[in-house]
Formats: sequence, structure tokens, C-alpha cells
Amino acid sequence: PMIVAGAPKMVNRDQILWVQCEKLLEMADFDATIVTRLTIVELSDGSRLEGVVPIDRPRELSRISDVLNDDDELFLRVDGDDDTWYVNKSFIRSVIPR
Repeated sequence: PMIVAGAPKMVNRDQILWVQCEKLLEMADFDATIVTRLTIVELSDGSRLEGVVPIDRPRELSRISDVLNDDDELFLRVDGDDDTWYVNKSFIRSVIPR
């Protein structure tokens, strides 16, 4: 459930294309497992997001493809200059690592 324009609504997460929020704080420096990848994400509706994808995994599993192929994670986090997006992976058409 979520509040939209002051009214509670039930949302099917499988139908969410993306969720946008204010940019989240940077990851702590002491967390050495965080890898960041500058990436362009193209969605099924033709729109594009460009930003950093933080990956909190062991180094051997820190590729963008590892995150995209992980069935346990339904959304991909993308940190832009001012915003953070959580993108439903089922709506991603292509990913271009930079």
C-alpha cells in the first residue's frame, strides 16, 4: 500500500515501472564491498535513466549482469545527480555500462 495524493492505494509491484525519490545518502566509506558502475538504463517505454548503480556484493559477483540476473532482487537502484530511482527489472530493455 502507498499514499497517492492523500489517498491510500494498493499497488501491484509487478506493474511498477520505476519509483523515484530524493537522492539517497552516499554509501559509507568503511563498507568496502560496495562497487559503483556508471550505467545507462533503457526502459521498455523508450525512456532512459543515467546514473550510478551501487552494487553491494562480493567482487566476483559485482558485474551489472550479476545484479540483473539475480531473481531475488526485483528492482535495480540507479543514483542520478539529484534523484534515486528503483527500476523494475522486468521493464528494462537494455543496460549500457559506461
